[in-house]
Amino acid sequence: MDAAFPPAGAHRSQMCQALRSVFRVLHARRLLFTDPTTQLRPGSYNPLPLPVQHIRDALTSPDPATALLAFHGLSAHEVEHLKLTHLDGPRLRLEGRTVVLAGPVRDRLAAYLGHRTHRPLRRSYRA
Repeated sequence: MDAAFPPAGAHRSQMCQALRSVFRVLHARRLLFTDPTTQLRPGSYNPLPLPVQHIRDALTSPDPATALLAFHGLSAHEVEHLKLTHLDGPRLRLEGRTVVLAGPVRDRLAAYLGHRTHRPLRRSYRA
């Protein structure tokens, strides 16, 4: 069965996971006696490396969203839907996990929230 898979990488891992899901369901419904994917090793794959300068720029960025992405690995979806109620002192309480914020991230968030508090509101009224 191993010969049917790509030699390595993300495609191999995804194919192994898909087959495991299918055989797990078939085994649970008693359509198979044994799961042939139990001995299968998908291996690991590394994401594409980033140039060091990109990482340094992200870590030193004054933008709090970039800091959350760089320091804590939040997804773009999590950052986009982040609310002030998720912030609990030095922690960020997200759905299913709690992230203890790094010092530089807390500083950037405090500066951003202070800026947001003191800026005038822009209102647009249409006649």
